[in-house]
Amino acid sequence: MNKKNKIIILLAVLVFAISGCSLFKDGNETLYEKNTVDEVETSEDTKDTSEESLIETETESKEETETETESEEETQDEKTPETQKEEIVYEKIPNDEIDTFNGIPINFENSYKVIFRDDKLTIVNKKFRLDPKYRPENIVNIDEKYTVYGYAQLEGEAYEAFLKMRNASEAEGLDLRISTGYRDYDFQKQLYTGYLAKDSQEEVDKLSARPGHSEHQLGTAADFSGGKNNLESFTGTPEQLWMAKNAHKFGFILRYPEGKENITGYSAESWHYRYVGDIAEKIYNSGQVLEEYLGIE
Repeated sequence: MNKKNKIIILLAVLVFAISGCSLFKDGNETLYEKNTVDEVETSEDTKDTSEESLIETETESKEETETETESEEETQDEKTPETQKEEIVYEKIPNDEIDTFNGIPINFENSYKVIFRDDKLTIVNKKFRLDPKYRPENIVNIDEKYTVYGYAQLEGEAYEAFLKMRNASEAEGLDLRISTGYRDYDFQKQLYTGYLAKDSQEEVDKLSARPGHSEHQLGTAADFSGGKNNLESFTGTPEQLWMAKNAHKFGFILRYPEGKENITGYSAESWHYRYVGDIAEKIYNSGQVLEEYLGIE
């Protein structure tokens, strides 16, 4: 092979090598570009999937929260005054905790002490009594012009309800007043033993509550009067007749109505009302006393 041919062959090999490198490079770039596009598309798909999952998770979380909220609201709705009786807990009182006067028990034996209170619904009677130290938190003085003797107290919410009732009755020309409201254990003890010194316990128990067994200690019970008349003359007055028809509209119920003596344990008292709040209308319409309505014997 002459020198000229060798040069031609060498140039041909060189051209082929260069072309091959170029093809290899272009192929790699094409492959890289394809992979990059695939990766971007995959990344976007993953992102879309993640966003969808996040949205679904947030939606599910929101739905679960709404369901829980609805469940809580339903629970609150179910927790009506009628069911709250289950939350009022009473504890048997040991005989050594029974107070006496001249050797006479002035708390009822075989009775129960209230250890959890909803003051608007708590049963306080000859079977259930309050602790001697119990005192409502929000006791306020009643404006003396609305009292019979110049001084009386009530629990704050009950007093606000009384003022609304007083204004409504006054608009009809009536003079509704409070003879007595809140009484603590010691005052009730003094009152009860004063009666006991004059009459038999059997007779006194028909008219007066033993200490701890009086609703007046709750601060939500009151004895009403027309003007400055005494309690016994309240029956038949315009104020008494008006209260009998309207007191429940303001949250008050008659606690010792005629014909329910065997349930309440007391003679009928047209003047003794107790504030129980919104449930008063239901109790009034039921024709039952509080013990009957709450199913507490």
